[in-house]
Amino acid sequence: MILNGIPWWYFHRDDHPEFAELQFEELDEGGALWRLVGPHRVIGCVAHQGAEVSQPGHINLSNKGRFILGEPSGEVTSDLEAIQALLQKADLNITLSPEIRNDIWSKLMGNASFNPISALTRSTMSDLMADVAVTDQIGKVMKEVKGVGEALGANVGMSVEERLEQASQIGPVRTSMLQDLLAGKALEITPLVGMVVALGRLTSVPTPVSETLLAMVSQLDRENCKPA
Repeated sequence: MILNGIPWWYFHRDDHPEFAELQFEELDEGGALWRLVGPHRVIGCVAHQGAEVSQPGHINLSNKGRFILGEPSGEVTSDLEAIQALLQKADLNITLSPEIRNDIWSKLMGNASFNPISALTRSTMSDLMADVAVTDQIGKVMKEVKGVGEALGANVGMSVEERLEQASQIGPVRTSMLQDLLAGKALEITPLVGMVVALGRLTSVPTPVSETLLAMVSQLDRENCKPA
């Protein structure tokens, strides 16, 4: 499943007994996906692909992109290899990961910070990175995300400084949340920012900047979705 943020199946077959098979109502209302789809049928996917809908039916890609696939168990199964082969035939850049949760948190460092801040400021990535004060707040969010992920046993594998340097190379790209805001669509808040806060509480990791962002971007979403 290609999803941003923390997926509904995240704790399926988790190595940590205190979290194994934990479910969150805000990600899967009534446990419908867990029950009807089943976490045992999931193959996780973390997508690193910049894209923007220029007009209906037309999508502009800002880079070649890469897609990371992994089983929740970490096993390299025949299903995983078959999906990799199929997607590679479509000329997609596919990598298999034995630690898909690490990859989820690595991407979430960017999604949980750049997405809400870009929506609140209506700024492109390059504009965000050009402002020292804004970049400082982005770094604080990244530090919180990294802390929560590590408390859950994830190895993000990248420092905040390295992640910011990586982001500085992206250019004048609009994040997916900013695109949704400008299009009048509901914002993807819970899996990105909401779960950082929720999992921070679960692990007793403070997330004050993320909590502030969650409150503000949630209000922005409510205002944006009001009938004209």
